[in-house]
Amino acid sequence: MTAAISRVRRGKPWIPPSGLIVGHLAHGLSWVLLWRMAANGIQTASMSAIAWVHLVALGWFTLIALSVMLFVVPQFVEIEWRGEAWAKLGLVLFALGAFAMVVAFWNNGVAWLWVAALMVIIGLVLYFIPAAITLSAAFLGQRTEAAIARAFSVVLIFLGAAAAVGFGMARSLYSGSALLLTVGPSIHLSLAGIGWLTLLVMGVSTRTIGPITGHRSPRRWVHIAASSLVAVAVVGLALGPWAGSGAVRYASLACAIGLAAYGVDLLAVLATATVTHRTPQAFAAAAIVWLLFACGLGVLVASGSTKLAPAFVFVGLIGWVGQMVIAHQYHIGVRLIATMARGDDDETHPENLLHPGLSWATFVLFQLAIGLGCYALLTQSASIVGAAIAGLTGWIVMTANMFHAIVLAERSVLRAT
Repeated sequence: MTAAISRVRRGKPWIPPSGLIVGHLAHGLSWVLLWRMAANGIQTASMSAIAWVHLVALGWFTLIALSVMLFVVPQFVEIEWRGEAWAKLGLVLFALGAFAMVVAFWNNGVAWLWVAALMVIIGLVLYFIPAAITLSAAFLGQRTEAAIARAFSVVLIFLGAAAAVGFGMARSLYSGSALLLTVGPSIHLSLAGIGWLTLLVMGVSTRTIGPITGHRSPRRWVHIAASSLVAVAVVGLALGPWAGSGAVRYASLACAIGLAAYGVDLLAVLATATVTHRTPQAFAAAAIVWLLFACGLGVLVASGSTKLAPAFVFVGLIGWVGQMVIAHQYHIGVRLIATMARGDDDETHPENLLHPGLSWATFVLFQLAIGLGCYALLTQSASIVGAAIAGLTGWIVMTANMFHAIVLAERSVLRAT
């Protein structure tokens, strides 16, 4: 019996599970660090706050995104990965460098921060080279696949540019140079938060929303127009330090318009969902609501209300990107669990492996955490502690739900053998 299960498990997972597991652990750790920051009196411009942002953006989001791309890129462009082993090695180095950066920021380790940033760069280069070879092979393919390959290339370029700026700022901290530290943070935020994470989620979700809802948007032009507008806006925002405040305001407004168009279209798809598993749909809808709220905050920040910047970053990361990641974890993540236990041909629906009470408890706790955190950052109140407690509890409940899915998936294999 055990041998039969082992034979099933030896099948190659379609997404590297180690990256997803480490990313999930980083998510949980982010709430612990937020709790520690709240207990010590949170300072939004501190090194510990920067550590928290990088833990979420790199350790949670980017690590999971790069892992998932090993599956979705071949699926979307119909080209197999070239040099996948090198890409996976790059993921390992990227993860080590990302967590080393978090430790360096948290402990004020300016002297070795740039070394951790360099490890991130090396990891990304090892990932980018096979990715570029794979995507370039799709440029000459069918029109749709070639367009998707170009879109993936654009977001990876934004990620590479953000990493380069981040490395430059780390070196500036070490050398004491103030030049890049003056203009770098806003450029880094625009390239990483919007050019990389937001555009990637926009592009991937327009395809993956199909299995989650039962259909995709028939308005393909909305996605093309919205993503193009956002991409152009990112360039404008990145050039903001030299283009002037007026250009930044116009770019932020254009970005908000593009994101709003995408969000409204996705909400229309969610409203007409035929799939009965509602939890991932609820998380996706919540992500769009937080995205629209973040857009409003972003426009105000670009117009000079810089005190809103911490809330903007928090809502953009945890509310928008985070909730969309969890939406996919409750669908694609559970499908991965099922196929790893039962084989690639398994078609078990995620709701058959998850506990509905735990799923909805997770949803409520995370929305409470985001709401309390946003309120605390807008009003400088102590409710950030409540946000950390609610978020950590939500993560624990979600983890229990994932273990519940694993147990049910393996139990069916035991019964079958």
